[in-house]
Amino acid sequence: MRAPVNVWWLGLSAPPENVVRWLRDAPPAWGGTLLALTVWLGFCALMQLAGLVMFPPALPEVGVPQLWAYGIYSGLLMLVAALGIAWLGSLLAEAFDGRRDMEAALVAAALAFIPWGLAKFLRDWPGGAWLAWLAVLWGLLLLYRTLGAALHLRSGRVAHLFAVLMGTLLLMLAVGWQLRDLIPGAAPAARMGRLWLI
Repeated sequence: MRAPVNVWWLGLSAPPENVVRWLRDAPPAWGGTLLALTVWLGFCALMQLAGLVMFPPALPEVGVPQLWAYGIYSGLLMLVAALGIAWLGSLLAEAFDGRRDMEAALVAAALAFIPWGLAKFLRDWPGGAWLAWLAVLWGLLLLYRTLGAALHLRSGRVAHLFAVLMGTLLLMLAVGWQLRDLIPGAAPAARMGRLWLI
């Protein structure tokens, strides 16, 4: 069994077919993957906060949340998204002639969140918006190449991925809506806008 860090490096550096073959044969335990994913997303949230401190957004004072609170909120939502992709991907696998495998699906989601985590904080840095979009596309490609194959989907991989991403978006929206009042910062009227759902 490989360490989670080696798993992620394999996913970024090795040809996709090698990653898929390994995911099918011996996916790592979900606990190690979840721990590594949590550490990575926490680092990305800290880097995003650093960008917001050095390059504050052009928002009215009433719309600016406490940065530590926004960092917690942002990190939690990214973790919810990763778990949602893994859970929904595994749950829907049988509907697409695949098999349920939460551990392999979580690894696929973790691989996608390497570039997605980068995109999360790159967009707050000067000139990082275009790099962030490239990272988002890179993550989508990684998820497409690994999730369906890891779950042994015989057909409908695009439809499966679309259903998983739409379900995850709704899950993030629901969780983000509940958390908006638990974390202090911007005025309630401002929290009804787009800021707290980014």
